[in-house]
Amino acid sequence: DTSKEVIIICHGLLSWRNQTLIANLASLLSSSSSSDESSNESSSSDYHTLRFDFTGNGHSSGSFSFAPHQSDYDDLNHVVNFVTD
Repeated sequence: DTSKEVIIICHGLLSWRNQTLIANLASLLSSSSSSDESSNESSSSDYHTLRFDFTGNGHSSGSFSFAPHQSDYDDLNHVVNFVTD
């Protein structure tokens, strides 16, 4: 479904894609609706969300390392390319 924007959600250091905060954020973004109090109209702001584990975190393969961050950059670049292709 290309009718919706995609929001890529990245977890923080020593975290993973299914952390409660990350999962709840994705859920809210993918099915949220907001209300404009001045006009009493509701507008849907549904998005596709994509969560992933950086290498060495969560269920991903590989080894975790604090630095360099090139691996994280490469992971995110692969995800962005996946979404845009």
